[in-house]
Amino acid sequence: MATSRLAHWGSSLTSNLLLEMRPPLAPGRVLVAVYYQDRLASLVQGTLNGGQATVEYVLSRPDSVLPPYTAYSVRGAGRRALTEFIRLCMARGVRTLAAHAVTPPSASLHAGLGFRLLDDL
Repeated sequence: MATSRLAHWGSSLTSNLLLEMRPPLAPGRVLVAVYYQDRLASLVQGTLNGGQATVEYVLSRPDSVLPPYTAYSVRGAGRRALTEFIRLCMARGVRTLAAHAVTPPSASLHAGLGFRLLDDL
């Protein structure tokens, strides 16, 4: 099933990114992590390069994105992480922010925060 493969890929990627969070980070790389009750709920990885920034990944726990939702689901964690990344970009004078949405939930999240969608998924 495609959904379980995507969830597994996201979980694996999150684990690798958490390992990368240990200092030192590569120049220009930013990681924003949102925790809820001591559990990682969402993670954004991006890069800053002068007046431009790129959102590389927005990862959320699969149980918070895909139904059926559980008692451990945290709705809004991806939005919170992406919002904080955008605030950081604004504080550092970034004028252009790009992102690639690869799933409908991701496209919806980005569109809701003002990104222009350039093509269909």
